[in-house]
Amino acid sequence: DITMRPRNTTKEGVFMAKKKSKTTNLVKKGIALFASVVTFIFLFLEVVAVNNELGIFLHNGISKDILMPKDELPKNVHIWPQVGDFYPCELKEKFNKLILKSVNKDKILENCRKENKLEINDKVEAYVYRITPEGVNVVTRELEIIFIFKTNYREKLHLGSKVEARIIDIHDNDYSGTLIENKEVQIVNDKEIIVEYLNKHNGVMMITEKSEPELINRLFNMSKSSFKKAIGGLLKENKVEILNDKIILLDYEV
Repeated sequence: DITMRPRNTTKEGVFMAKKKSKTTNLVKKGIALFASVVTFIFLFLEVVAVNNELGIFLHNGISKDILMPKDELPKNVHIWPQVGDFYPCELKEKFNKLILKSVNKDKILENCRKENKLEINDKVEAYVYRITPEGVNVVTRELEIIFIFKTNYREKLHLGSKVEARIIDIHDNDYSGTLIENKEVQIVNDKEIIVEYLNKHNGVMMITEKSEPELINRLFNMSKSSFKKAIGGLLKENKVEILNDKIILLDYEV
């Protein structure tokens, strides 16, 4: 049965479970699981193996890992959860077999508290459960849903990525967030990135404020607007000189 894989370890990979209906509480080795009469459980499970042909295996606190088939995952395997990630899942029983499915917003909302508990500027740990061209959806351990628009993060994220999100807006049943530091801190970080690049390229770079946004993003992982703000800050500090076709680091030492 490829949906189950025997384990040779007692490592505990379940850190949360939510009840949907009347349940029996099972406690084994300190892990509280909820065996539902309706056979639906919402869990965060640890990824223990990835198989591009089959899907991902997750640990659910018993002697066998469970397969989430690749049909439940995106076609792009590069954004699949990685070993060690915790991934939000829906656990069902069907014909006496445990089946794992990816979750969506509606399923999460069925299991969460309705009132908003987070406030603007709160920072929370959350896990990526959906990736779209517009941004990523993440969910906290308390099942708060946060949408992070693509301009509000820079790192490459995959399903199961653990992030620290700052709340920037509150909606009826979810939040908007950002992974980017406040403006002042971010400008300092961006300036450091540019200076480091200049130092690695003999104090000169052919990228300027006139360069294409795609080139700036590819080299510095920042928007053109952020790049211009950082360059402006370096110029005010007399650290760079801006010419028509290049930028020079003034205190560069060979």
